[in-house]
Parts: sequence; C-alpha cells; structure tokens
Amino acid sequence: MLLNVILILIALEGAANIGLTYKNYKEVKELKAKINGSTEIVQEVKITVDGAGKSISEEIRKQIYNLSFMGIKMK
Repeated sequence: MLLNVILILIALEGAANIGLTYKNYKEVKELKAKINGSTEIVQEVKITVDGAGKSISEEIRKQIYNLSFMGIKMK
C-alpha cells in the first residue's frame, strides 16, 4: 500500500514536471519567434554601427597620416 502511494506520488511529480517542461518549451519557442522577428532590425542596427565604425576608423587614419606628414610620428 505504501509502495503504491509512493509510486503514485512519483508519477504525479513526473506529470507535473512534464507539464512544466512543456510550458517552458512553449515560452522559449515564443521568445525565439520574437527574437527572429526582430533579427532584421538587429542586423540593420549592426550594419549602421559597423558603417559608423568604419567612417570613424577612416577619419582616425587620415588624422594619423596628416600628423605623420607634419613630421609627428605615431607609435
């Protein structure tokens, strides 16, 4: 009798865990869909930031070139 009660409790706990796992899976799936939906925006922002970084680095190179042309050496 006690063994049956223990087995039933284990089975109920397993069922609860399965339900919880499914709920977490569903939430993760919804979150992934939201992330995938916003991926285009993220890529666009990344391209903008990369472009700005490229412009800045080109400007720095020009400044270093100008300084070296004036006889100032950069290390």
